[in-house]
Amino acid sequence: MNALLMKHRPKDMEPKKWEELWNNSHPQLQPLADVLKGWLAQEPSIRPSDFDCPNHYAKLVAEEVRKQTIKDILALLPDSVVKA
Repeated sequence: MNALLMKHRPKDMEPKKWEELWNNSHPQLQPLADVLKGWLAQEPSIRPSDFDCPNHYAKLVAEEVRKQTIKDILALLPDSVVKA
């Protein structure tokens, strides 16, 4: 389990119980993972015409940050969730 998730577990729950609960939550979290995977598979929002303006690097960076954020969220989900 991710250390960040363990750090933010409910205060009244023991670590072992929290980890078990998190790992068993895949039926509820699988739809979220499917939506996130769909977003990753979408075509980039950057078009060739975007390079006609001087801020095209900012658009490239924004697109990569969006993808990395989705990947980071997927990484937080339990291992029992299909992420690929």
